[in-house]
Amino acid sequence: MAVDVRVLSGTIRSSITLSADTSYFIIGNLIIPRGIEMNVSPGTTIYCDYSTSAKIIVLNGGSIVARGSISKPIVFTSSRSLKLGGNYTKSVQDKQPGDWGGIFIHGVAQNNLGNNISSDIDIATHGGSNLLGATFDPSTLEYVRIEYAGAEIGNSVSLPGLGLYSVPSNCNISNIQVHMCKGDGFLFSGGTVNAKYLVATGNQGHGFKLSNSWIGKGQYWVGVQGSNSKSLIYIYNNMTNSTASSTIAGIKYYTQPTIYNTTLIGNSSNISNHFTSNYGVYISNEGQASFYRSIIYNFKLLSVAIETKTRINYTSKKIFFESSYFKSETNRQLTSYVGIVNELNTFSIEEVLPQWDIKSTDDLDFATLDESIPLNGKPIDLQVLNKNMILSTSKYDPVETPLRYPNETSTFFDQISQSYMGALFDSNCCNGGIIYDSTVSGELIYLSGDVYTTRTLSSDTTYKLVGNYIIHNNATLFIEAGTKILADYETKATLIVLKGAKAYFNGTKDLPIVFTSEKSVAFRKPGDWGGLLILGDAPNNIGNNILSDANIGNYGGTNALDDSGTMEYVRVEFAGSNLGNDTRLAGIGLYSLGASTNLSHLQAHLCASDGFRFIGGTVNARYLLSTGNTDDGFEISNSWIGKGQFWICIQNKFAGNHGIEVIGNKIYPENRVQIGANIYYTRPTIFNATLIGKGQKDSDGILDEIDAVSCSGNAQGIFRNFVIANFYGLAISIDKESVKQLNQTNFPQSNIQLTNSAIYVKSDQTVLGSKDYGAIWSPTSPRDKRAFLYTAELKNLVTNPLLKNINFNNPLSGEPLDIRPDTMEISSPLVNPEITFSPKDPPSRYPGEQLDFFNTTAKFVGAVSPNDRWLFNKWAVWYSR
Repeated sequence: MAVDVRVLSGTIRSSITLSADTSYFIIGNLIIPRGIEMNVSPGTTIYCDYSTSAKIIVLNGGSIVARGSISKPIVFTSSRSLKLGGNYTKSVQDKQPGDWGGIFIHGVAQNNLGNNISSDIDIATHGGSNLLGATFDPSTLEYVRIEYAGAEIGNSVSLPGLGLYSVPSNCNISNIQVHMCKGDGFLFSGGTVNAKYLVATGNQGHGFKLSNSWIGKGQYWVGVQGSNSKSLIYIYNNMTNSTASSTIAGIKYYTQPTIYNTTLIGNSSNISNHFTSNYGVYISNEGQASFYRSIIYNFKLLSVAIETKTRINYTSKKIFFESSYFKSETNRQLTSYVGIVNELNTFSIEEVLPQWDIKSTDDLDFATLDESIPLNGKPIDLQVLNKNMILSTSKYDPVETPLRYPNETSTFFDQISQSYMGALFDSNCCNGGIIYDSTVSGELIYLSGDVYTTRTLSSDTTYKLVGNYIIHNNATLFIEAGTKILADYETKATLIVLKGAKAYFNGTKDLPIVFTSEKSVAFRKPGDWGGLLILGDAPNNIGNNILSDANIGNYGGTNALDDSGTMEYVRVEFAGSNLGNDTRLAGIGLYSLGASTNLSHLQAHLCASDGFRFIGGTVNARYLLSTGNTDDGFEISNSWIGKGQFWICIQNKFAGNHGIEVIGNKIYPENRVQIGANIYYTRPTIFNATLIGKGQKDSDGILDEIDAVSCSGNAQGIFRNFVIANFYGLAISIDKESVKQLNQTNFPQSNIQLTNSAIYVKSDQTVLGSKDYGAIWSPTSPRDKRAFLYTAELKNLVTNPLLKNINFNNPLSGEPLDIRPDTMEISSPLVNPEITFSPKDPPSRYPGEQLDFFNTTAKFVGAVSPNDRWLFNKWAVWYSR
């Protein structure tokens, strides 16, 4: 029967609680950032979307608190049990390992990789020196089952079901089962977190992977191989540098877990061809380990295998298995031996050290276990009936390791009155996993999570963008002409094309690609969703690999010719959601894009922020339309040195700051970027633009945010053949830093130029046409208005541009408008003007730069000529809602 389902995706902006009376559907990445907690009530079921490889990602300082109970576990499972309509999921299908990603918790404890290291989820980092997590909101997972996770992330690499990355010891991990995961069940990568009552069953990777200087403790761990599983425990120190260590209080630590009471059950019918699959425990890359009271049983070859170069840790007693029971399924006479595995993955055997006190004389009699197929769909009970076989001597009672850092817990291990081997003595904590089915109704194909290969969106399908949809390095997203993507409001959906990925959004004038709010026309509004972000590898004046405004993905590099793909005839509307701290995404964010990227015929419409945001880079762009956006029409910063032609900004009467805002560097105005042999400030070169203001000042009365063009932070800029009309402020304003770029004795030689333009602004007055349309200003001093733009050599006119059809009292009223010159007006200054500054590319600035970008035949003022029709096709809209 159908159940109520709430969709969760994207970044959670405030703490939430998931209750058991609602089913939850996670699409794509659900991100829990610093300072935010997601609480999950006992008995809650969370369905994780298989088509978007859903993931739960807890960032440094965020937390997930999921406390189930024995009778009311919390279950994270595949969405294949859901029946959705439309083109999404047409029928209930069997769940599969790898259907979704998993749960990934990132901390700030030590590891041997370094601080702020990218995890398997490359949008998150981990690692630091906070071993206890004193300033880290602790996550808690108790009585939780994670099943059918482990999605592939490229190169046949599968994620773990539960990934713990540098997690500190104040987090509580207990009574957790990871079942039928395509990757590893549990991954401990660095950190100090401890864990009890863990169950790994049927996972295709390793049951438990312990790595990168994890020095935690464990007790009561159970692992059961499936039909296609690797070793149940894999321990290594560091995969690329086996001698790497973490340092705590001056002492070096390698991967060296201490684990009591483990039961590992092999599968004699295991078909995995991975070289570790025949072993219960495999240790390599100079890993260390201390195991006590283990049962390692029924593996094809040996219970324990050690890589050749790690043998020294075995002989020096840095690897030991004391008071344990070994029994392999074949060659049972070898059960008291360990295997030493060479580079060819063949092994020699060595008898275990006498002090290990290994038992292996008789088979164990488990309550319910089919040794040939342990996981056969039936309940299993791993209590040992012939208990005398697993009784241990008291000298191996759990003993805490010597304290390694201040305030380390010294009471983690249970002191058991009856000493025994294995995780189970008189109770069973492993039920093999239970799968529940239910159905829910739905309609759309969802887009969320991660794309690692090639994905094509077709025009015969409507898509819903939920949360973050991330196109990763070497992946490509194609979108056909005429495709419509509805963006989810609740999750503030955002499309992010990472550095190294490609986006080919190829609309046409009559079949544009449209990204819009999911809301109906009557209720949609600016800020309903995030926006479109494309991150590139071209230079900027901030640095390389800078975190984007969305806190996902890095941008910036050294490749001025970087290619992020093609976008043409694309409209983005009602975007610009608030990320917190009054930070908003632009409708279309272009971060350090290179000059090989192709941008043309793009519209950002009714966004609650900037329409377009150019941050660094060398990309060029034609035919850009910014309409009704609440901040700047175009924001340019951080050494963008690209070229633009045929740009339009039209504000509505309710909101809008600058038409074009150019910022050198807000914090460090002297910052420049080296491209080739030269060093550059922010320096756009733009021909043929039309900027129409809202005609009034802001409600707060601030005047320095209502100028048509603003240059600040030591910015430069060449602006020619513009129409500037109806701004309440000035045609151009220049702050105390950027005034350095202005040659006040020879304006045509300045690094800031506004030339050959028709200017019709209010200049802080109530009457259009004042000649005081330039200003030098600073936030702490009055605006020093100057008439410097009226210098004859600059060929600027103060005049009504006489456009065909626009209402200056309400420029974006929803009515069709026509901003072409009115050819019926003989006096129109835009008809056959004297063009002194024809469109012309600047001299080459880096190898391979395009030197014929500008349309040199555009000998007119403004973005459209009297006969232009590029605004009169279906791709451009003027509606106000």
